[in-house]
Amino acid sequence: MVMSYSEIAILLIAVAIIVLVVFMIPCLVKLYKLMKSLIQVSDNLNTTISDLNSKTSLLLNQTEDLLKTSNELMVDINDKVKRLDPLVQAIDDVSESISDINNSSKKAMSNISKFSAKKVGLGIVSSILSHIIVKKHEKNNKKHF
Repeated sequence: MVMSYSEIAILLIAVAIIVLVVFMIPCLVKLYKLMKSLIQVSDNLNTTISDLNSKTSLLLNQTEDLLKTSNELMVDINDKVKRLDPLVQAIDDVSESISDINNSSKKAMSNISKFSAKKVGLGIVSSILSHIIVKKHEKNNKKHF
């Protein structure tokens, strides 16, 4: 049996395809395993994203509740501060009045102490002189009896 050039070419092409397929099988097996792994990773990623979305939603709801409570608290604090303003102003006015009274008292006491020191000094001197005069007068009266 004699083969023609075309039959030899076809036989070589067939052998080349068989060799190519043999070498491609391990690559195809690895590609299959990689695709299977990627599918698992994708499934895990979808599950993780779903969990993350639910937890984020819960966190956003809690944050919204916290913000509402904070706003209510700030409104309440602002209302109480407005109510305290007149009290703080009254306390300020009273402290100014007390300070003015204190300053006036210090000035009055200073004037009184200056005035009293002179008067007390004169009073003591006049008492001593009166006492001396009375004693002399008594001595003189005793001599006349």
